[in-house]
Amino acid sequence: MYPQSGSLGVFQMATRFPFSLHVLCGVFLVAALSAHADTIWKVVDHPIVSPVPLGLEEIGQRVTATATRRGWAINDDGQQKFRARIATSSGRYEAVVGITYTDKAYSITLLESKGFRQRGDSINSRANRWIKNLEQDIERAFLRAPPPVSATSLGSASQTIPAPIARPRSGAFPPVQSSGTR
Repeated sequence: MYPQSGSLGVFQMATRFPFSLHVLCGVFLVAALSAHADTIWKVVDHPIVSPVPLGLEEIGQRVTATATRRGWAINDDGQQKFRARIATSSGRYEAVVGITYTDKAYSITLLESKGFRQRGDSINSRANRWIKNLEQDIERAFLRAPPPVSATSLGSASQTIPAPIARPRSGAFPPVQSSGTR
């Protein structure tokens, strides 16, 4: 059966469009399929900036506390190394990273992933977002380091601490007095 006059078959349409248009359509198709793919985010020797000097033990504690608050499950892999895992509640997506640290810097490297269509050095942008959020949280944890407690900052023992203000036990607010004008 031949197409009616005025209508073109698929093959005839394909031969009438220039080759560059076919290439352009192919580029858009590939771009649309890989729109959420990024290069895997690697944190290499991110400097530890803190208002006070921190020892290796304190650095490790801050890294584990921060990652745990973000939802990562932490396993100690030996000296100055952690293995952290996070997954969605459905288990469809999962990422496992290695975290190493020194007294001056820390690094985060993706070790395994599930559901992120990882191909070589390319991965879904959601996995990168999880790693970037972890990096930012760790950075903030070091910046908020409290100053060390020393004997001079506590003051002398002869100083008295004011008593706490007595609050009503009912939990209700005190009555508001009106000025009489509305």
